[in-house]
Amino acid sequence: MSDKTIGIIVARMTSTRLPGKSLVGIHGRPLLSYHVERLKACKGFDELWLATTRDDADTPLAQWAEAQGILVYRHAGDSNDVVGRLTATVRQAQATQFVFVLGDSPLADPFLLDQYVETLNRHPDWEYVVLLDDELAGKVEAAYCGTGCYRTQGWLKVDAASNTPHYREHLGSVLRENPSLVTMGSMRLPDLYYEGPYRLSIDTQADVDFFNAVFSALKKPDSMVTMADVLTYLREHPEVVAINKHVRQKQVHEKTNTFLFWVDADVPDSCEPRIRELAKMLEEVFSVGIQWVRPSQIPVKKQAVLPVKPISKCIVISAESHIHQDVQRILSEVPEIPLIGIRPEAIPQDAQRLKQMGYDLLTAT
Repeated sequence: MSDKTIGIIVARMTSTRLPGKSLVGIHGRPLLSYHVERLKACKGFDELWLATTRDDADTPLAQWAEAQGILVYRHAGDSNDVVGRLTATVRQAQATQFVFVLGDSPLADPFLLDQYVETLNRHPDWEYVVLLDDELAGKVEAAYCGTGCYRTQGWLKVDAASNTPHYREHLGSVLRENPSLVTMGSMRLPDLYYEGPYRLSIDTQADVDFFNAVFSALKKPDSMVTMADVLTYLREHPEVVAINKHVRQKQVHEKTNTFLFWVDADVPDSCEPRIRELAKMLEEVFSVGIQWVRPSQIPVKKQAVLPVKPISKCIVISAESHIHQDVQRILSEVPEIPLIGIRPEAIPQDAQRLKQMGYDLLTAT
């Protein structure tokens, strides 16, 4: 059987820090339209696929992709099992090799994606092509591309060895500790890619603002804005680099944490800028997701199904003599959701009650 090579976009809508990220507007276009544009310009793919989930939130994404002529696989398993989702897509397509592009990376150029395939084809004994910016290669870090290239036989070894939730969520992360799992080779990018460092992924609103500024400055009505165009522009425009330079990139070994912001209906409008700034700081500097809720949304039992992970910190800004009974119920029934109550000043009784419930407490005014 001859080789069948596919390109796969790995994306979903339920981003912790930027919900709806895959279709967020970037210079008047959905984010994933930049991925599709680049993949369609490649010469080495027999088919193009979107690997997403069966979550209701991903239905608009699947429908959008189908309208662009992209084949869609919706994985029925755990939405955080990205390895399983990619494996199922490859099997559905009956592909012998593939290149994936992560949904947070809109700048993977066609020349790079085609070079992956050409390199793999020149080396029939290789199962994985690694860029020289990868930790495994021990080289200087290159511009972020969010890509990977495997033969299916090699990828199935990675799948079988990815036996922890951490490995299942982060594609190929098991290779950092077990590089001998597959036969791999490397390729180098042009020198321009090794300048920077620049933040070229999309996880927060600051990243959206950054890419809006970049694409606005480099707009080409009849041609694609390439990674080289962007890197050359950033070399001369440090003010644009500064838009998202402060955003902290979550490391692959870190858990994703979500804070529940409880905002009382009687909070003065004048407090809102402070509240928003606090949320922005948590998202961009501490890699924390934010979920907003008001008392009108009680009962909050449904909030318990949010994909949140444990964290010990609880930030409370309070002026009431007690915490709402509903909030007490949330804290007792769903202790993995940290509470951030936004009120004018901290009350000692609240702090003591939260400490008794096992929270490390940081109060603020």
